[in-house]
Amino acid sequence: MDARQPDPTQAQKPREWVTRMETALLIALLALFLLAMAAMFIRQRRAGAQVRLVRGRPAGAFQLNPNTASQSELELLPRVGASRAKRILKYRESHGRFADLEEFRLAAGLTPDECARVAPWLVLDEADPPETDTDASQERP
Repeated sequence: MDARQPDPTQAQKPREWVTRMETALLIALLALFLLAMAAMFIRQRRAGAQVRLVRGRPAGAFQLNPNTASQSELELLPRVGASRAKRILKYRESHGRFADLEEFRLAAGLTPDECARVAPWLVLDEADPPETDTDASQERP
């Protein structure tokens, strides 16, 4: 027999489009992809629940005095990022304490709607707390 011609007794199997090994690999990759997508979906749902909780301002949530707050504290406020916190501090350094919420809104560059969202987290003091004389308080009449 000629070496170039195939043996007619041995039927040649047609090659399948995808072998079993390739099929198993594709199924494993698909399962891994679906698992990653499910984990990402669960993580987003949890983060969304936390955002809704913060937006609703649950009992015991913090309140911040913008007259004494640091930049990092101001950044905790909704709608106030690093640039707005810097604007607030710069305004406070040059103009002094905020007298009311409107002055804070203008200094921060907030719209009235944004200010309404931030307002529950703010507490403005009227003036500096009175200083007490420690020597006078220790004297007995």
